[in-house]
Amino acid sequence: DADAQNNLGLALLQTGDTQRAVAHLEKALEIDSGHMNAEVNLAWVLATSSNESMRNGARAVQLAEDVARRAGHPNAIVLRTLASAYAETGQYSDAIETAQQAIAIAKTTGNEGLATDLERNIAAYRLNQPIRSAP
Repeated sequence: DADAQNNLGLALLQTGDTQRAVAHLEKALEIDSGHMNAEVNLAWVLATSSNESMRNGARAVQLAEDVARRAGHPNAIVLRTLASAYAETGQYSDAIETAQQAIAIAKTTGNEGLATDLERNIAAYRLNQPIRSAP
């Protein structure tokens, strides 16, 4: 099922097997095209992968914007992913604005670790640099 494919994709990401992870995240979306967790996870990889051949900023923006629209309420993780996708496509002012919204939510919900990560991301965006996740 879609949840299992998403979870397998996440597990593979943690082992550094990005290519197989993306295949499982894509499979989750084939099973359930509205699976928001799979969309966010795939968008994150497409926006931030250290492997250039795995990145697709335009698709990452599409996926993350879709989830943000459908989520019904602002979510810091979704906004972090959207900000990273904007940065990958060179939309740094949008990336900064979106990351700032995510920081406000993260702080409100007590997620200081995420807020700190987002501050670092904003520093990169101000230098017109996208962020990269570990391989």
